[in-house]
Amino acid sequence: MFAELSLLLPDRAAVRGATPDSGAGVDTRPEDAGPALPSVDCLTDDFGPSSGTLVDFHYEKQVGACGSSDCSDFVLFGPSCVMTLQVGGAKTSATLTAADCALFTRWVTSDLLVNHLRDSVTCCGKDVPGKFESTVVQRSDGYAAKKTASCEQEPFASHRACIASVRAKYFPGK
Repeated sequence: MFAELSLLLPDRAAVRGATPDSGAGVDTRPEDAGPALPSVDCLTDDFGPSSGTLVDFHYEKQVGACGSSDCSDFVLFGPSCVMTLQVGGAKTSATLTAADCALFTRWVTSDLLVNHLRDSVTCCGKDVPGKFESTVVQRSDGYAAKKTASCEQEPFASHRACIASVRAKYFPGK
């Protein structure tokens, strides 16, 4: 199941006709174009509403150079509040506290995150070459997904920090 997650995500460069050296389809917009979003802490800050309820959440971060799932870390989460972490092929699960579950669920279903996962501007075309990360959120109103190369724009930097924070709390040392 984990290895198939990257198949759910479109390769934006391929979809838009880009190759690493062609420049076609690559977002050349300046990093500072448009209003900058502030960073947020997913477990403490108010970052706005959510228009849908959580069905499923998948996050993958490539950590090695091989082509198998052993070179990616995966985080799965759903409405049951159980989070599963796969590192190097080994799976571990933990149940989030009710408070953390509500806050993390609110973050991954937030309009702030989901709208940027769905847009074709934020960090599109920046997923080649290099190690990637991807997020797939399924809410009651449909899917949102994006694959990037560790995008530093908000809300993706905050998203990465949120996952790292929850991971450190529930999976120390992993």
